[in-house]
Amino acid sequence: MSIKSFVPIIAAAVALTSAGLTQLLGQTRFSIPLLAVQAATTDTAKQQSNVADETPLPEDSKERDARLSKNARYNGGGCDLTQGEDCFMEQYEPRGLPLIPLAEGAIAFMGRVSKIQPYLSADRTHVYAETTWKVDELFKQPKDFKLSSDGMIITDQIGGAVKLRSGRIATDNTRNGFMGKPYVGGRYVVFLEMIHRGEDLTLIRAYELRDGKVFKLTEDGTPGSVVLSNKPNQPDSLSSEETFLQAVRSRSGRVADP
Repeated sequence: MSIKSFVPIIAAAVALTSAGLTQLLGQTRFSIPLLAVQAATTDTAKQQSNVADETPLPEDSKERDARLSKNARYNGGGCDLTQGEDCFMEQYEPRGLPLIPLAEGAIAFMGRVSKIQPYLSADRTHVYAETTWKVDELFKQPKDFKLSSDGMIITDQIGGAVKLRSGRIATDNTRNGFMGKPYVGGRYVVFLEMIHRGEDLTLIRAYELRDGKVFKLTEDGTPGSVVLSNKPNQPDSLSSEETFLQAVRSRSGRVADP
């Protein structure tokens, strides 16, 4: 067999090896340097295109202490994001969840995003985005949970970017399971779990409601374009806002207000 005859065989072997490596990475934890071009460069560019400024600590002593305590809960013990170093950020694939994870979540609701503000952890090793939601309808909550008088819920997502007062942008490409970001003004159905011994809430799944349809969230926080469905690219009853909400209410044992 000539040398030229080996070329297609070698090319096929390389393709199969690459496919196997890609599948492996999709099932395990990995760090940013392994996907330097795809994750670090692309995600950083998206995050920095619309970065919120760092906010000063509250003047009220109780609010300031609460913020400092929360910042400390997101300490990672890694490298300082404010120094412009190449930091290794852990990334975890989302765990297997049903499309409507009512049983898995502690709280579920429908509401709108009124504010998103990123914060730096106390040790400057992580950024977390704090999202404020105006709740329109609660589907599930713990027995001891009480919605605030203004109907607001605050959730956190680790990762993101914040513009420091020095002008430097601190970027955290950590992904801890859930992939997707909401945007201010968007309307969503949200499923949450409690973290940090119940002191904070984080998203395990969320869907955007728009134009009578149900959309999956995008990673860069722009309006979604892929509708929810039982099978990819095959719209069904879950793709419709009306029937999707009926399914959520049915599983939660609630009915819509007349």
